Amino acid sequence: MKRFREILNERWAAYTFAACSAVVLYLLLGHIGNVGGVFVKIYVLISPILGGVVIAYLMDPLVNLIDRLIETWIMNDAKRHAASVGLAAICILAMFILLIIALIPSLIDSVMTFLNNINTYVRTANRFMNFLSNVASSNNIDISGITEYGQEVLDSVLNFLPNSINTIMTTSHSMGSAFVNLIISFILAIYFLNGKEKIMNEVQRLRHAMYDDETYESRTKFFRRCNEILLKFVIYDLLDALIVGVTNAVFMMLTGMSYVSLISVIVGVLNLLPTFGPVIGWLIGGLIILLNNPMHALWFTIFTIVLQTIDGYVVKPRLFGDSMGVSGVAILIMIIVGGNLFGAVGILLAIPFTAIFAFMYDEVILPWIRNRRIELEEKEHQEEISDAVRQGTAQMDAASREADTVRTVAGQMSAEQTDAGMGEADTDRKMAGQMPTEQADAEKGMDGREADQMLVGGTDHKDSERP
Repeated sequence: MKRFREILNERWAAYTFAACSAVVLYLLLGHIGNVGGVFVKIYVLISPILGGVVIAYLMDPLVNLIDRLIETWIMNDAKRHAASVGLAAICILAMFILLIIALIPSLIDSVMTFLNNINTYVRTANRFMNFLSNVASSNNIDISGITEYGQEVLDSVLNFLPNSINTIMTTSHSMGSAFVNLIISFILAIYFLNGKEKIMNEVQRLRHAMYDDETYESRTKFFRRCNEILLKFVIYDLLDALIVGVTNAVFMMLTGMSYVSLISVIVGVLNLLPTFGPVIGWLIGGLIILLNNPMHALWFTIFTIVLQTIDGYVVKPRLFGDSMGVSGVAILIMIIVGGNLFGAVGILLAIPFTAIFAFMYDEVILPWIRNRRIELEEKEHQEEISDAVRQGTAQMDAASREADTVRTVAGQMSAEQTDAGMGEADTDRKMAGQMPTEQADAEKGMDGREADQMLVGGTDHKDSERP
């Protein structure tokens, strides 16, 4: 990895990577249909596995709860975990079967009643539109465009049912395949939960091999926090939808409204979707009730406003607390982006992913930016110090060279002076040596002359003494 990073820092590596990325992007855009088909096939193949992972993830809190409850009864960890997984699976299957027994018959009855009365509802809507048109005409208001559009919608509804047999058969086949995949995913989830310890140990070993201790701890903390946010939202959002759906059903039964099961399921399921879900549930439920009894539709609208107000300002704050305290604008943007990319799942998970991104922004992105700025400042400071050191070194080198030059010149001058002194000394010595010789010679000359004179004088004296 270190060698790879060093290579990436090279300029030629950046150009090569950019060129390869451009070629790959061009090929992908040129064969986008084939690429999309490949991803769809891969998703179809692995969808049961992904479903098993999701179900296991959602079942894990229940397994942990049961494990804590039976801890005093079963002391062996492996046996207790297996028993917890089995009991959790039995609880979920029991709740699913009870839901089918209690809800599906009444839901089917509501749907069949609605379909059987669709013609009556269309005629009622036509009469209502004619009434609006007459009232508008009497007041010299032209709403012909609205009435024509409404008539087209009603005609489309009437033509949809006879011509939708193939669609219904295809939908039934898709639902059957989805149910089979759900069973496979549930079985895989049980296996995943049974092997949870081994799977997590292998994942931890891999992460320890990839990261150092400090990075491992920081990323473990990050993923743990993301898991808490996501799991808390999913569990509490399901609980909130159940509360809203049951409350809506109780109200409709007490007021004697029709299609209790159908509308309550629609309201509860759509309440899972943030922001727009309750509004869509109210529109669908209110329209169905309006076709049957307009006064009930009015009471349903008032009750929905009160229920959603209590849910938004009382129930959800108590369930979620401050863990989802994110901006409404950010949630709206995430809903739009998630809905366009991932459909209903993207809308459903818009809030937790917004909260996770907010957590990442506070705990990861901002510290990284600060550390990066500090590193750049330290690097600039080190560069300034290095420049100053280089300048000082250059100045010291220049001074040293000047000192060497001065020493060299001084040495040369000293050597010349020394040579001159030695020459003068030699001259002095030579002169000093020559002077005694000359004096000696002079003395010898004087002595010789004196001797000669004495000899001459002696001879003359002798000559004078002769007779």
